[in-house]
Amino acid sequence: RVFRGHDQPVNCVKFCKGSSLIASGDSKGLVKIWSLESKRCISNIFSHADSVVSVEVLNNEYLVTSSKTAELKVWDINVTATLVNEFNTGHYGFCNVATDSKSVSSEWKNIIISPSQESGEILLWDTRSAEKTSLKVKNNESGLSKAHGMLTSLHFDSNHPSGCNSSIPIGPAIVCGFEDGSVSTIDIRTTN
Repeated sequence: RVFRGHDQPVNCVKFCKGSSLIASGDSKGLVKIWSLESKRCISNIFSHADSVVSVEVLNNEYLVTSSKTAELKVWDINVTATLVNEFNTGHYGFCNVATDSKSVSSEWKNIIISPSQESGEILLWDTRSAEKTSLKVKNNESGLSKAHGMLTSLHFDSNHPSGCNSSIPIGPAIVCGFEDGSVSTIDIRTTN
């Protein structure tokens, strides 16, 4: 099935609400919510003045959108896509934001991970308290010695396994991709 309605390039897409909806964001700042049941757009959110670079699901109730102009917005998608929170990340670029979209019961279900304006730093936003925490990304085992350049990609999993051959969960982790081609992992509990 093809869903038509954007008149600009679509930069990001995400299943939400138990995969019964799709959210899509375009380069003009428009986010559309599509129903897989009716096969139609059920909501237009004029979310940002510039390109939407990321749509994520938070706690299976909220849609998180981010723009290339440092805006991060949280929308209630249970009602009529109502804006409930807004943050300024300070990061101007095309890096996505990340949430733990798989879990609605973890302690991380209300956390948004975003890039920061500071090189080698990511931000954790608690949507309940609007508090932010910054984490430094280590470039190597000895710490921050050379810059990776701009953060280009993020992924968050609150229950990642400890290794390729292990199914033992060790807790929340963030994977970061950088413009220099490097990939870094961070265990949030130990910030390693």
